[in-house]
Amino acid sequence: MSKICNLCGTENPNGAKFCRKCGKQSFSDSIEEDNFEINEDDFYEQAWIEVENNTQVKRLWAKAFAQNDGDEDKAKATYLKFRVSDLKKDALDKVDIENQKRRKKIVDIETDKNKADNQLKAFLSLNGVYTTKKISDFEYCVGYQSSPRDSVIKYTNGTWRIV
Repeated sequence: MSKICNLCGTENPNGAKFCRKCGKQSFSDSIEEDNFEINEDDFYEQAWIEVENNTQVKRLWAKAFAQNDGDEDKAKATYLKFRVSDLKKDALDKVDIENQKRRKKIVDIETDKNKADNQLKAFLSLNGVYTTKKISDFEYCVGYQSSPRDSVIKYTNGTWRIV
């Protein structure tokens, strides 16, 4: 089994995190919080591919070259350190952004649930409901005093409705 790079089309080993040809991480757009781990080996591999293909990030290459007084071999080693540090920071930033999105979504769901719970109490008392059976946080089966049949009510668009 192999992975195909979304950018250049190169076939890569299944476990590859970065394309062996272009050095980009282009196999997946999503980062899963549960199974995301930062593996510096992958970052070193990507940085080394950049050096081999002469596709270094110019600002980092210039800094490494200057710090090593023009010694290209030493500059390569310094570039690897700089680039790995940048890649690691970028990966952590992406994880933080995804985690913030997940936390916001959880807060939004909890806020909706609290609002739904408050409105449910009012709906039940106004409509003469005598029994309720929870289907989910936003859906109930209800029985009315005035009707022998049960109904399903659902919380949608900020209000409880009979469906």
